[in-house]
Amino acid sequence: MIGGTLTRLTNWIRFWDWDKYEIELILGGVNSEMMVKTKKYFESLGHISVKNLGGLHPIHKWPMGGLRQLRRYLQAFAPDILHTIFIQSDIAAGLVQRDEGIPIHISSLEGALVPWFASPFKRFTYKLGYAAIRNKLSAVIALCQTTAFESVRDFGTPQNKIQVIYSGLHLKEFPFKSGWPYMERQKPPIIGTIGRLSREKIPNLLVEAAPYVLKRFPETRFVLAGSGPEKENLEGLARQRGVRDKFEFLGPIHQVALTLNGFDLFIFTSKFEGLPWTILEAQAVGVPILASAVGGVAEIIKDGLNGILLHTNDSNELANKISWLLENRDSAIAMGHAGREIIEKKFTVQREVREIQNLYEEMIDKRIISSAHDKKILYCPSENLDTYKD
Repeated sequence: MIGGTLTRLTNWIRFWDWDKYEIELILGGVNSEMMVKTKKYFESLGHISVKNLGGLHPIHKWPMGGLRQLRRYLQAFAPDILHTIFIQSDIAAGLVQRDEGIPIHISSLEGALVPWFASPFKRFTYKLGYAAIRNKLSAVIALCQTTAFESVRDFGTPQNKIQVIYSGLHLKEFPFKSGWPYMERQKPPIIGTIGRLSREKIPNLLVEAAPYVLKRFPETRFVLAGSGPEKENLEGLARQRGVRDKFEFLGPIHQVALTLNGFDLFIFTSKFEGLPWTILEAQAVGVPILASAVGGVAEIIKDGLNGILLHTNDSNELANKISWLLENRDSAIAMGHAGREIIEKKFTVQREVREIQNLYEEMIDKRIISSAHDKKILYCPSENLDTYKD
C-alpha cells in the first residue's frame, strides 16, 4: 500500500511533460531500509533520478548536518524550481535556498494542518520556522479550500500566493463498479471502510453503529481495511457489542479498487482531514459514500447528490443514515453514478498535472528564466516516508 503523498508523486511522474522538465526527487528520513525501498520504487518508474539524504529528519538531524547536506546538494544540482512537500521540508529548504539563489520555491501543503499542532513544542517550532521562510515562497499549492484557509489562519501564509489544486486519480486504475448484487437482492449488504485504524479516524463509530443497523438488516457484513494502533481495541469493542462475527478486519491492502468494488456502502469517519484519497477512490469506483463533514470532504461530497455527510460524528446518526441508504437502493446507486461523474470532471490526474505545470510556467515567466530545459526538485520529508510499504 502506498500513502497519499507517494501516490501523488507516482501520478505526477506518470503524466509529466518530460520534454520540458528534468526532475530529481529528494528523499529524507530516519528509516534507512524504508528509504532504500522507496528509492528503488521511484527509480523503477523511469524518467527521474532519486537522491536519499538521510539527515533530513526535522528533530533528530537538522542541527547535526542535515541542512548542510541539503545545501551542498542544491549547490551541485542548481535547480530552477524547488518544489517542497509538507511544512517540514518547506522550512528546511527555505532556510537553505535563500543563500543558493534558487529562482523559484513552490510549496505543497498536504492534508489537514491540525496535526502539526499536536503539541505546544510543535506549534512553536513550526510556526517560528515557517514565519522565517513564508515570504520567500513563490507559490503555495493547497489540496483543498480548507487547507488554504488553515494555512492563512494558522501559519500566516500570504493569501495571494495560495492556489488550490485538487488531487487527481488515474481513472484506469479505478474502473466503475459493475453489478450490485445487494441492490439486486442477490446477497447481504457489505459496508466497508479503508484507512488507518487510529483515534483521529474514529473507526469505533462504525462498530458502535453496527448493532442498530443489524436490528433492521441482520445479514449485513462490515469490513475494516487498514492497520493501526486501534485494531485490537476495535476487535474488543466488536466483541463487547456482540457483533464480532459480523466484522472482518482485512489489515493492509494492496488493491484498493478491488476492495472498494466489493463494498455496497463506503464509510469515512474522521476528526480532521485535508482531501482524503479514499473519498476520491470510492467515488471513482461508484460506491455510495457516508462521510464526516470535515476538512475538504464537503468540497467533494454534495450532501444528497453524490453521497451523504455526517454532521455530528455520532453513532446514531451513522446508523440511521446507513439504514436509509440500504432501504433506498435507487438513491444509493444514483449517488454512486453522480460520484463517478464528478471525479471524471474535476479530479483526474491529467487535470492536476496540467494545473501544476501551468503554475510552473507562470512562475518561470515571472522570473524570466531562460533555460531550454528547466529543472524541478520534489522533496519528500522524512516524517512521511513510512507510508510506503511494498
